[in-house]
Amino acid sequence: MKKMIAVVLTAFLLCGLLSVGLSAADRTFSLVIDGRQVAGSAVVRDGTLYVPLRVVGRAWGGRTSWDEATQTATTVIGGVSISAKRNSFTVLANGRSYYHDGCVEYINGEMNIPMATLYRIMNCPYFAAANGVLYIDRGEQETAPATSYREEDLYWLSRIIEAESRGESMRGKIAVGSVVLNRVRSAEFPNTVYDVIFDTKFGVQFTPVANKTIYNTPCEESVQAARMCLEGESVSRDILYFCNPRLSPNSWASRNRPYAFTIGGHVFYR
Repeated sequence: MKKMIAVVLTAFLLCGLLSVGLSAADRTFSLVIDGRQVAGSAVVRDGTLYVPLRVVGRAWGGRTSWDEATQTATTVIGGVSISAKRNSFTVLANGRSYYHDGCVEYINGEMNIPMATLYRIMNCPYFAAANGVLYIDRGEQETAPATSYREEDLYWLSRIIEAESRGESMRGKIAVGSVVLNRVRSAEFPNTVYDVIFDTKFGVQFTPVANKTIYNTPCEESVQAARMCLEGESVSRDILYFCNPRLSPNSWASRNRPYAFTIGGHVFYR
């Protein structure tokens, strides 16, 4: 039942945000958590709804610590440890990374994370009303969901992400990883990360395999992107191809596959 409520309230949230005519300017919402108004406020900034991690954690009996050196706030709620680093696009929950286009923001002396990210971690229903109140209820989640993957998959996925998308945004890196994992799930391609990357059925599939950059050591951001992909992050479950039109202006994918979207220097196809 709570899951159904979460879906409904999320839909209401989107309608509510649209109905109040949001702009790039900040808009604040007072907070009602589990039916009780609390000190603190949520903020809409550049289209992303943020909530103060410490305030929400305190309402749910959590404790928050602050690491000045790394500019990281950590709140422990039950069995879930949530860490948010200033200006990062990821939030950690029990070591698992959650990505969002809106980065962690330090607003009014509080570390704020995207409400959508908190929802994914805690499965907590929420509703932003047109009267300027954000309602949040405690979700069913007591521990962050466990995920497992093979170290071999992380090894090769991080390397193809590094070789194909060095210099791209985190979203661009996750998109490249999504293509590889979508191929693993597709009956049209091999069923392991390694075999997809080194597939030569119709010629070399990825340029880094041919030019040997696949063997370069990946940067930490590429490793993080690979880890998030293996833990379930995905830009799209449909994309199977991508190319850099500057380097491959007449690629096979551009001529034969449906266009999906463009991220940075890459064009993605279904």
